[in-house]
Amino acid sequence: MVVHQPFGEGKCTQCHGDGGMSPQPKLPARQLCFTCHKDFMAGLKVKHQPVENGECASCHDPHQSPNKNLLIKKGNQLCLTCHDDPLAAGKVKHQAVESGDCLDCHTPHATNFKGLLKKSPKETCMECHEDLAKKKDVHQPVGDGECMECHTPHASNNKKLVTKTGASLCWNCHDNFLEQPKSKFTHDAVDDCLACHDPHQSDTPKLLKKAGNAMCFDCHEDKDIKAVKSHLGAEEKSCVSCHDPHAGQDKNLLKPAARSMAKP
Repeated sequence: MVVHQPFGEGKCTQCHGDGGMSPQPKLPARQLCFTCHKDFMAGLKVKHQPVENGECASCHDPHQSPNKNLLIKKGNQLCLTCHDDPLAAGKVKHQAVESGDCLDCHTPHATNFKGLLKKSPKETCMECHEDLAKKKDVHQPVGDGECMECHTPHASNNKKLVTKTGASLCWNCHDNFLEQPKSKFTHDAVDDCLACHDPHQSDTPKLLKKAGNAMCFDCHEDKDIKAVKSHLGAEEKSCVSCHDPHAGQDKNLLKPAARSMAKP
């Protein structure tokens, strides 16, 4: 058993009045605990509700416990007394949640970060995940450390713990090319943004996975491209100088200027 020092030493009157025989503490709980323990809320913005309300005994036994820090339950079992089980919310579980401890990421008392995180979201994720903001072109949410703009930290029904699947996630911030009323035709790859773009970082502009025409040649064969008369002499040009990579009015996704040039 882990024994609270005053209780183990028989110093009941240190916490209780009336010669230590009264069940009532001498002071309100938080004030009483802070006569010995450090005020761990001082100067911090975000406070755990039980701590702020002085409900120390909702998590700690004031006398003795079989658990470290006099907790009334072990690890995550204690947190789940009040909080919903995050693992019940989806098929895909964050390993840190499934096999770890809530306190790996969260502080139980007070902090300066939302969600009672010990560190900023970016710093918290980088404790286990590599720094995804090292290359030339960094996706803005990644650079700003807003991992939870796209990912859920506990569980999801989607791979990679993303909040939505496919292009619908990207369209939270970017234009939905499939719903633009002025566009008659769309690139087949538009509904899978990650076929061409890296969601985190790239050494290529626009977060493309490959530079220049190499990206296009992943799907379009060189022999088919050379068979088009309009391409003769244009080998050194970028495909997107004539074609829109997403949507347009022409079946070949030609841009207006290129479309007028292509007319006989």
